[in-house]
Amino acid sequence: MPKTLSEKIAAGEFAVSVQMDPPKNDPATKFDLAKFRSRLSSLREAGVEIVDINTKYDICAMDSLQLACFCNTLGFSAIPHLSPRDDPQGVSMYKRLSTAYALYGLREALIVSGDLVGSENVKWHGYVNSTKSFDAVHVINAIHRELILREICPDLKLGAAFDHNASDMDKELYRLRWKADNRVDFFMTQIAFDA
Repeated sequence: MPKTLSEKIAAGEFAVSVQMDPPKNDPATKFDLAKFRSRLSSLREAGVEIVDINTKYDICAMDSLQLACFCNTLGFSAIPHLSPRDDPQGVSMYKRLSTAYALYGLREALIVSGDLVGSENVKWHGYVNSTKSFDAVHVINAIHRELILREICPDLKLGAAFDHNASDMDKELYRLRWKADNRVDFFMTQIAFDA
């Protein structure tokens, strides 16, 4: 398995991670992974070793953590995006993360606030949106306490998002510092085309 993003950063190596969207909710394709596999093959040919798997509940038909495990079996170092929106209490997230860690070698996860779920999906799934930075940090602290400190997943690294395009940069920098003070191991952001 290739080095993780955290390992590359710690070694001072240049790291590239490509964000992949899971297959979309499309009744015509019915979970056809052919296009997803094809994109992974193209990335491998281009020398990419790290992929991060997006979570967009309202348009994606597949779970980011399970797809990250699938990518690990194909020789990638995968980072699933996980959101408290999908598991507000975090209980199933602990179980899913520890299973992915033990069985598939998952060593990193990006905890994101998550996009709002459309009102139709909220009615169908029957839960309340949880898309605040506070909720994501709460989940990071809980995962750290339940999985890392108890040495169930001792070298699991947790990342958080930083929005370099935020309209209120002071607020975003405050959130960055707050996340860094709350056991975040690394930050990810979208590509910066102009700095």
